[in-house]
Amino acid sequence: MPAKFRIPSRRLHKASGQSVVTLGGKDHYLGPHDSAESKRKYEQLVGEWMAKGRPRHNPDPEPTPGPTVAEVMLPYRKHIHAYYRRKDGTPTGEAANIELVLRPLLERFAHLPAADFGRAQIKAFRESLIASNLSRPEVNRRIGYVVQMFHWAADEGMVPASTWHELKCVKRLQRGRSKAPEPAEVEPVPMDRVEATLPHLSRHVAAMVRIQLLSGCRPSEVCEIKMADIDTSGPVWLYHPPQHKSAWRGRKRTIYLNPEAQQIISGFIRDDPQAPLFNPAEAEAEHRAAKRANRKTPLWPSHQRAQALKRKRKPKRRPRDRFSDQSYHHAIHRACDRAFPHPDLSAIPEKSLTADQQAELLAWRKAHRWHPHQLRHTAGTEARRQHGLDFAQVFLGHAKASTTEIYAKADEARVARVLGLEQG
Repeated sequence: MPAKFRIPSRRLHKASGQSVVTLGGKDHYLGPHDSAESKRKYEQLVGEWMAKGRPRHNPDPEPTPGPTVAEVMLPYRKHIHAYYRRKDGTPTGEAANIELVLRPLLERFAHLPAADFGRAQIKAFRESLIASNLSRPEVNRRIGYVVQMFHWAADEGMVPASTWHELKCVKRLQRGRSKAPEPAEVEPVPMDRVEATLPHLSRHVAAMVRIQLLSGCRPSEVCEIKMADIDTSGPVWLYHPPQHKSAWRGRKRTIYLNPEAQQIISGFIRDDPQAPLFNPAEAEAEHRAAKRANRKTPLWPSHQRAQALKRKRKPKRRPRDRFSDQSYHHAIHRACDRAFPHPDLSAIPEKSLTADQQAELLAWRKAHRWHPHQLRHTAGTEARRQHGLDFAQVFLGHAKASTTEIYAKADEARVARVLGLEQG
């Protein structure tokens, strides 16, 4: 007795979120699952297939484009937001970095079948990044994120593996052999500028700056510091951040905290050892309390009611329980603007400035600002100068001494100045 014939069903392809039907041994993607368009395509394809006598293998099959770049990107975004998380479940900044690349990619190639995204497309996208004046390493990094997405898509069966292999064949931009500019080198920040900025920082951010100078740690490492990650058994405390630049390589990171750094940390120790020491919500509360304490006029009940009305009961953005690299960076920039005001324009409301004045003020602030990555270079340069290359390599946690050589440039410049004076 012949087997009972069944019409192939429309199924959900979990990786892409699309409907799919298998006809004659070939998968046909129909669009978003349970959408009217996918149901219409399903009925059309099944009707044509049955009209041809339900062939097991179509001798001349119509090419099916498969998921588009946009349809690959949708589940990939869910993947990165679930994947890039710390051990405590909080998100890292990597997913946000990838999102910056996916948005312009979506604008240009949303409807292109993902399997057709090849060398020509990724090179065109790279040219658009170069045209936006991004530095060569940044362009390479963003192109790497695109290749990474197609690697994931190939692993999920959404695109052929050949698509990913073709993108891997595109060479990275080489120094001096592309139109992309080289990034400005990170220079140590002079200590007099740091000292001038410290009074304009909150207690929490000022402590973070001092710890970076004493330990040479990265901004992300000082933002995440918790007592649970610090070994306090010896005269020098050892901070082992669970998340750091080389953690994915299986390397252990050790940051050395001397007695001066220990004294700073002691002022922020919490009952919960898993809580970050430096808390932006507390910094904001301390700032408001200081403003109230420094009021020249008393805070009458009418003032309190007015302030209560100004504040939203459920604000969309609340201070977090830890600083991010960006919030730490911005806090220092705001303090620099207060520490080094423009002699004429800083006193004028920005809305009242002309376009030329705004450009002049922006240039002034750019010239007088510094950022937390420079603090690591300041600490590394001083360690290199006082104790040599080997000490600085261990102090900064570099796997290769060649990386630490970057911090010898300040010494080289000093020698050149001394020799120039002696010859003169």
